[in-house]
Amino acid sequence: MDLDSVRAATRTITDVTPGQTVASTTVSSGNTLNVSAGGTALVAVIENGGIETVFGSDVAAQINDGGYQYVWGTATGAIAFDPGVQVVAPGGAAISTTLSGGEQDVFGYASGTTVSAGLLVVEPGGTANNAILSGGTEFISLLGEDDGAQILGGEQDVFGMPAARQSLPDHR
Repeated sequence: MDLDSVRAATRTITDVTPGQTVASTTVSSGNTLNVSAGGTALVAVIENGGIETVFGSDVAAQINDGGYQYVWGTATGAIAFDPGVQVVAPGGAAISTTLSGGEQDVFGYASGTTVSAGLLVVEPGGTANNAILSGGTEFISLLGEDDGAQILGGEQDVFGMPAARQSLPDHR
């Protein structure tokens, strides 16, 4: 048996079916948690090499170093540590994500992302709403859009469209 066969044999895929709710699931390296439309995951912990795909809803996921969360449905209250990654696909929504060294790539919609450290990337076709930057970086790609960001620290690099309602700290 070669190494790829051993890896495939030890991989676990857990499906959360419509109407089902799972809580406090740990997704370890090489494993996947698939949350189907109509399914819900609560307080999932995504470890290095683990993957969560969300077509339904996810609440309060912890995305650790090297973990990935892909959102086509709705993710609420996730926290991404360095360098956990949340990818919000077109049609997906992330609400109140906290980046504490992690990364959020928005091709869909993100509202209320707080960046204390890490990177928020608004990709082409993506929209961020009411992001709060106290550290880290927000990068708005060409054809990406940001509406109502508060920049208290860190930096915002704009190649797309920041909305007029951005607020900067008052240094009077």
